[in-house]
Amino acid sequence: MTDHFGFLPGNERLTFEGGVVTPLPSAGEAAALVRSRTNRDGFIYPPFVSPSAQNVREPPSGSARPASLFRLPPSHSIALNAPASGSNGRTADLGFLIHLLGYLYGFRLQFHDWWLDLRVSASGTHNILVHSDAASQFLGCSYDTWRRRKPEVQRLFTNALFMHSRAWCYQWEWERFANHYMVFDALYRVAVELHAVKDKEPHAERLAIMMNEYGVFDHPILRERIYRLRNQLFHEALWDGRTPTSASSHNGLYSSYHLGKIVQRLVPAMLGFKTPYSASAWWQLGTFSFVD
Repeated sequence: MTDHFGFLPGNERLTFEGGVVTPLPSAGEAAALVRSRTNRDGFIYPPFVSPSAQNVREPPSGSARPASLFRLPPSHSIALNAPASGSNGRTADLGFLIHLLGYLYGFRLQFHDWWLDLRVSASGTHNILVHSDAASQFLGCSYDTWRRRKPEVQRLFTNALFMHSRAWCYQWEWERFANHYMVFDALYRVAVELHAVKDKEPHAERLAIMMNEYGVFDHPILRERIYRLRNQLFHEALWDGRTPTSASSHNGLYSSYHLGKIVQRLVPAMLGFKTPYSASAWWQLGTFSFVD
């Protein structure tokens, strides 16, 4: 089974246990197109569409608006050595693998003829250094773990990876935070299905429980801030005591960032890939080595 996806920069071929990811001959042209569409803030935004393109049944009126959906050019192919575990590879094995690649390199990836929404980072959102050999090992180990899970767990993990890449595309930190917590909750559900954690634990305890279970370093003060922000936002529609879209607070800005980084450290641990990255300090800035 073979498919094309994008956009992922780089020209490395990744051969892993179960398949191979290969740059397309047109990858250079795709990279040039992506560079030409990248805003100076490092993101690619939906193109504007004219009024006439919005509804061909009505006369043009009003101003142009950003498209709801758009595509990026494909950059790579992915091929599996064995049939996919589901009848539709894109919603099963292939979907898991391209969204796992998106997680690893910090890019939002999609099949060549499927669509993207929001904005898309052109510079990556995962502050790690990973070499091609380590990336291949990670893909192979993770794919083997995923294939051994029951279909409900496979679907949960694939959707969590998809939403993790999408969460970084929001412009307000409260929106990013809400989506990061959604992903964390999905990973918690995976852990419940794997009988690694209990189903009925209160949200106040879940971050600590997951960190302890999967070897992620805990920081009780920052963890408590995340929980308080979550409670206010989900139950009172407040963001750090303010109306969402108000001026950013230091607490809200960094807590949103921290929650996304916690999720990034949980993923390899939950997929059975042993790396000291999972126990690294998620509250610190800088680039981390994915594999020593």
